[in-house]
Amino acid sequence: IQQNPFGLESARPETATIVRQMFAATLQDTATQSLEALLPMTRPAPASVREPVLVILAQSPFWSEERLSALRQIAPQARFSLNAGVSHWLPLDAPQAVADAVQHE
Repeated sequence: IQQNPFGLESARPETATIVRQMFAATLQDTATQSLEALLPMTRPAPASVREPVLVILAQSPFWSEERLSALRQIAPQARFSLNAGVSHWLPLDAPQAVADAVQHE
């Protein structure tokens, strides 16, 4: 198993343990097929998502202003919740922050 699957470098220790267990329990074929299914995806056209969208993100260098701007162009109605001090595994690191963001929507 990979020692640090995506986003675990900043995860809480208990989150890292849970994620590593999930990765270890996933059959390699299942993981590979899931990733291969994502490959043909293309970026949606600007303003193609007209419904309200809640985007809950962990604050990180990955989410540069350029990337956030691209998301805003695709979903102009989106509301963003950027959360500091958490990892990519935000629902495991900070379940209350996720619940609060959804409840305020």
